[in-house]
Amino acid sequence: MPRWTWPVMFALPTAAVLACLLAIGRTDARIEAPGDTAGTPGRMTAHLAVSPYADDVYVAFEFSKFLERPLFDTTGAPKGKWDTPTMHYGVSAIAVNAESGYTWAAWRRLGKMEMHEFSEIGRLQDSWSTGYTGYPTNMAINDLGDLSILLNSTLPSSVKADVLTLNADGTLQDMKSTTFATAATAAARDGNGLTYVIADAPEGGGLVRLLGTDGGLAGEWPTTVRPTAIVVGVDDVLVAGVDPTTLGGAVQRFARDGTAIGRWSVGGRPLSIDIGAGESVYVLTQPSAGLSLAVEKRALDGRMMLRWSVVSRMFLPLVAPVQS
Repeated sequence: MPRWTWPVMFALPTAAVLACLLAIGRTDARIEAPGDTAGTPGRMTAHLAVSPYADDVYVAFEFSKFLERPLFDTTGAPKGKWDTPTMHYGVSAIAVNAESGYTWAAWRRLGKMEMHEFSEIGRLQDSWSTGYTGYPTNMAINDLGDLSILLNSTLPSSVKADVLTLNADGTLQDMKSTTFATAATAAARDGNGLTYVIADAPEGGGLVRLLGTDGGLAGEWPTTVRPTAIVVGVDDVLVAGVDPTTLGGAVQRFARDGTAIGRWSVGGRPLSIDIGAGESVYVLTQPSAGLSLAVEKRALDGRMMLRWSVVSRMFLPLVAPVQS
């Protein structure tokens, strides 16, 4: 579908404009991975990253073949943004380095993963094709600057999840693999080289699988949500996802050994989660059918501190934060 320009849109009848917007909102550019729900209607590819040192909250998302990267302070006030056309089928994984502001986007084309790297002002720095054939589902960057890329590949009776970790200079640090009944949805790596991978469980809810520094299984525990995002803190592991019964968004808090500590609800489907200064938790959610995103800032025990909206340039300007 061609991208409409604002003068043309305003010349159309109101009903036609709304129909166009809703049609775009129901169409996602992601290629659906085996067992992955990320390609379902209205689902955005999105990422949130919070600087542990500066007053920066980065949001990156791809919508209607445009990659957008707004920047906020920790009170939700806009600090700037950039956007660029992706000019291909659709981004399937995005990550932002909260220290440098650099953004990575990945997708699969002609059977192989391709990547773009953008500077802090949105200038394309590099673009390359890799030899990896798995479907890039998720990317994450830890505080050391290590970039982890989750790839899913279909096997006869399961799905293989490969987690590639690149050093800050782009060289391959290691690759760890495991298999699930369905596609893994996200992965996170801590500063000690341990990798956490999440996926849906066949019986409902989800699983957190811990891979050691040698890639072997070091632990596993269940979640009561179908997991969509994960972040590893100093003492905690936070898993965001969707309650399989109510279909509402929720975050579960675990100790590093998998002991459940608490759970709280969020306003929409969680897409990304991060921990900022003072152990504040930031959750990027999709409240409705794909026309907007929201950032919830919470205490580690789930108490709401602040919430603000992020709306694509295709629809409305950024909305000012509201206290909750």
